[in-house]
Amino acid sequence: MLRPLFIITLFISITACKSQTSNSKVSNRFRHNWDNTYTLHTESGETLNGFDVFYDYTLIIHTDSATFSLIGIQAGFRDKCFLSEKDDTLLGNFAYDLDGYETSHDQFHPLFKIFKKDNAYYIISPIIAPMDSNKIWHLKTSLPPGTTTTQKNQ
Repeated sequence: MLRPLFIITLFISITACKSQTSNSKVSNRFRHNWDNTYTLHTESGETLNGFDVFYDYTLIIHTDSATFSLIGIQAGFRDKCFLSEKDDTLLGNFAYDLDGYETSHDQFHPLFKIFKKDNAYYIISPIIAPMDSNKIWHLKTSLPPGTTTTQKNQ
């Protein structure tokens, strides 16, 4: 008596789960798909102990959060950022340092703003250009604009 009841319960559970997953859609709270890896390489034109001073920024955006990192001569950070969208611009605000370091990042103003123009992505960030926080930088991307991560994996 228990075995047929178990089989019926198992069948109902499997079909219910299947119908829920097939009918559910992944909701994205943003109007645009920002998921990508963005990079920027800058050089200061200076040398330090015979090395050119450079900064490599990486911004990995997935779903509703981002990892914003910097590797450079005597500089570096790895920050987790929470995201919001305003019009056609993605804003990233500092959440915490992934390595547990104290930072001086402003938690009330965005660390970066990304926007798309003419099929390219650009960033404005006081972290990249402290003396000119409105400077616009062209970003390189791992995926072409308009490509989703699902399309890349197919």
